[in-house]
Amino acid sequence: PAGARARRALRAAGGRTIAQDEATRVVSGRPPAAVEEGGVEMSLPLHQIAGRIVELLEEGGRAQRPGGSGERANRQAAPGAVER
Repeated sequence: PAGARARRALRAAGGRTIAQDEATRVVSGRPPAAVEEGGVEMSLPLHQIAGRIVELLEEGGRAQRPGGSGERANRQAAPGAVER
C-alpha cells in the first residue's frame, strides 16, 4: 500500500513515525500495512502520542535512521511503547 511505502521512505530519510497501538485503536484486527511492513518506528497508546511528539520536539527533532546510533538507541522507550 502507498501509505506503508511512504512511511518507509520517510524513515529511510531520517523521519520519525508514530502509530496508534492495536490496544487503543477503534478498529481492531489486522495491523495496518505500515506497521506490518516496518514503516512505523513506534506504536503507542493514543493517550501517549501527543506527549511523545512533544518529547521529540524538545529533543530537537534529532532523527535517527533505522539501525543508527545516538538518541534513539540510547533512550528508553516510554511505558507501553513498541519500537520497531
